Amino acid sequence: MYIAPNSIIKILTNVPLSTGYADTLYFSSVSAQASYFSAKVKPNTTLGSLGTFSFTLDDQNYVRSFNNSIKVNIPVDLLNDCNYVMFQNSSYTSKWFYAFITNRTMLSNATTELSLELDEIQTWFFDMTIQPGLVLREHSVNDTLYENLMPEPFNITDYTYRLQTSVSSLISGIGMVGSKTWDGAQPVGTTIDGVFTNCYSGHWLTSQLSYVEIAEAINAYVATNGVESIVSIYPYYSPSISSYTLNNLSLDGYVPKNNKLKTYPYSFGRVISLDGNSRDFKFEESDEENQLIFTLQTVSFPDVAMRLVCKNYNGLDGANNQIIYTAFPVPAINTPAYLNFWATNKFSWGFSLLKDSITIGTGVTAIAAGDPTGMDYLSSGAFSLAEKAANIGDLMNAPPNVASSGAGLSFVTKYLDPAFNIYQCTLRYDAAKAVDDYFTRFGYATNTIKQPNISSRPAFNYVKTSNIHVTGSAPADTKRVFEEALDRGMTFWKSTAKFGDYSQNNGVQS
Repeated sequence: MYIAPNSIIKILTNVPLSTGYADTLYFSSVSAQASYFSAKVKPNTTLGSLGTFSFTLDDQNYVRSFNNSIKVNIPVDLLNDCNYVMFQNSSYTSKWFYAFITNRTMLSNATTELSLELDEIQTWFFDMTIQPGLVLREHSVNDTLYENLMPEPFNITDYTYRLQTSVSSLISGIGMVGSKTWDGAQPVGTTIDGVFTNCYSGHWLTSQLSYVEIAEAINAYVATNGVESIVSIYPYYSPSISSYTLNNLSLDGYVPKNNKLKTYPYSFGRVISLDGNSRDFKFEESDEENQLIFTLQTVSFPDVAMRLVCKNYNGLDGANNQIIYTAFPVPAINTPAYLNFWATNKFSWGFSLLKDSITIGTGVTAIAAGDPTGMDYLSSGAFSLAEKAANIGDLMNAPPNVASSGAGLSFVTKYLDPAFNIYQCTLRYDAAKAVDDYFTRFGYATNTIKQPNISSRPAFNYVKTSNIHVTGSAPADTKRVFEEALDRGMTFWKSTAKFGDYSQNNGVQS
């Protein structure tokens, strides 16, 4: 049966699509799709004596979607800026087919052969359904702060540190622990900083006393009990404040578009103690509002220690969310009583985790001899880690008559302030911008089985899947092409006027 030619071919210009399907256009309906492409038809153009040519060709013979070329009665010079066609075989279907122009061949002065490659995705988009599957990356539907925490495949090394607060450790007094009471009796037992001891403790050696008065007090105790009764003499500390706040600020002055940059490892808290130990704290693990809040706790027996505890951190308390500083100068006494006590109790008392010890004979010997200048070793910091340091291993292996040994701790100055520095650790400005631009372009790591988001953002959506499955009435080869493109990674553009412009606002729609 004869059917009069009534197919329609429209030749388009400036269509921002190309083969490979790294990018495609997203339309909410078939009519919106047809309207957009129809507006791209090249206007009528006059070419000298050859006349005026229209780029909408009516009454054409049936165009086979699987053909790779068509002949049009248009000079090749007028087709050089054309890159796309749409056609409809009206006698059979109202469906529009879309195709890339891949080549132009002049057949005569007014006839050109156009080589075509069917745009499988635009042609059959509304006849295909993407099934839930493993989504590797995409632009999230929700970019609420701390909502997206999936690790990214980045090797982050370019950090900068912003000091936000310091934790003071200024000395506030001198303490002494003895094996006997002041009058020479055996102690019945007490608690110091909540820790039981049957040693006698006298915190009467305060900073309010002069060195002479302190030396006199120690001499009085020694005169009654003997120097071997002194278990320990040590400085103790009373910080001026006990709460410290770390805020999640900008990244080296850069304000990110994507909230994931306000999470670890792009922005986090780092606490560094004076002995060089450090611990990182994640803002997203805190129950506080975009900040980390620390409280300071101290002990002074059997040795001096401080710990900084992060409040309401990951639902944990104590040892699970703390950093401990123990490298305070703790004077040792060169006596069997002290060495035996220390060897037995060092790792079982208080904050004994990873502790080091300092043996100082000079100051105690001078004090015991009645020399008030010996107190300078205890209060001025002259018995610093840098000068008189020894770790616990040194102490345990030392002969009983050794009062000091070599440095086993990190080299630090004699000035014990501050005990902790609290930093916001972030990417440097340029690195932060580079990562932010990457998130803007490719979304976040997802690694979840779900329905891909291809239209959640106002301008564009990137999706990368793994072994995704596409169903629908489209040809099997077409569905396979779509699946392979999704697995390679695709960007769906809703903003047709700014196609390819990643600088436009593409934040989550409210």
